[in-house]
Amino acid sequence: MKIRQGFVSNSSSSSFLIAQLKKPKKCPTCGRCDPDIEELFDRGSSYDTSINYRGVERLLEEKKVGLKNEKDTLRDLERGYIAKSRWYKTKEDQICSLKQEIKILEDDIEMLKEWDEKYDNILYVTVGDHDTYVNEVLNQMVKNKEIVKRWSDEN
Repeated sequence: MKIRQGFVSNSSSSSFLIAQLKKPKKCPTCGRCDPDIEELFDRGSSYDTSINYRGVERLLEEKKVGLKNEKDTLRDLERGYIAKSRWYKTKEDQICSLKQEIKILEDDIEMLKEWDEKYDNILYVTVGDHDTYVNEVLNQMVKNKEIVKRWSDEN
């Protein structure tokens, strides 16, 4: 199990879903405004930092295609139409792994549908591990409960 403390993992970048709970409003007195999540990514200093998708439609479609492919592979493996992958010790290990991946994809699809109904501004993003500005602001926004996040490999 991976345990993450912030927005950065051991790789050069991390991808995850974020949803902004409320759009920031300008202070009527001083005009100051908390950062809008999309503006934050425009200011990112790393070439690894980007908004991959806005909304859930494209990501939902990719998850559905992935689910279909995993189910097809499982069916073909169980029927003996394909040989086990060399990455697994036994056919049963690969079947177990495929079933786990199918469950994760099904859960992700349900979560995306729920988020689509619940939040207005959902983004699938990548943050470079050297982009300290974006990482610090995102961590603070989570602490302040301005955004929610889910890692792309979280189950």
